[in-house]
Amino acid sequence: RCPCAPLPGQLDSPQTPRMLELMRRLRRHLFLVLCCTSLTAPIAVWLLVRGLTTYVSSTGASCGGPLRIWLLGFLMLQLAWPICMPSLTLLLLGWCGAALVLLHGTKWRCGKIHEFLAGAVALQITQSVFLLAAALAALTARPLIQRLRDLQSQRGTDPEVVERIAVVSPADVPADEECVICLSREDEDRVPWRQLPCGHRFHEPCLLEWLAKASRCPVCRLDLHAVENDGGREAFDV
Repeated sequence: RCPCAPLPGQLDSPQTPRMLELMRRLRRHLFLVLCCTSLTAPIAVWLLVRGLTTYVSSTGASCGGPLRIWLLGFLMLQLAWPICMPSLTLLLLGWCGAALVLLHGTKWRCGKIHEFLAGAVALQITQSVFLLAAALAALTARPLIQRLRDLQSQRGTDPEVVERIAVVSPADVPADEECVICLSREDEDRVPWRQLPCGHRFHEPCLLEWLAKASRCPVCRLDLHAVENDGGREAFDV
């Protein structure tokens, strides 16, 4: 037999190290999401304040109304940015790019708005990069969250559920019945048995050790937590 092969009745190894590794990876992803999102907030505030100042200071200027209308639309989009990001950030980037195209070769000239527009495009590109990085980190974190949920479903049984599992006297167990966990009937006259709602019986120490790492029957994989939720205390009566 290969020394690494599981022996009959050997219990599954705990999932704790694997869960800790997944949690560390998930924390790194969430930290990246938080950092990238936080870095976009100062940019958005600066664009909003600077844009509002530019709009007010350009009142009555001879550069005409089209650029001021564009700037007003930019400010409205910037106010809605925290609600609709990151898609709205891409829209803002396109909004700024469209203004640059319109300004090229036209008579729409307004020094203050034109200066703000040049800086806004650069900042919107930076903001978009940060938000796309945050979105990518969030997407890659979703499989980690699902795997953590799967592992948590394989954790040990709640103590309240374990206490409700019926205790069976060794005298009530047939002489030829073995505990499938340890594959033995040692001390059958002294060791009590426990019977699960599915009818399978095991040595009490063996079953308690198993349920410390799992919440399903070792034989039929019955979920004890599901039985508890569906049938309550009566489901564990023998």
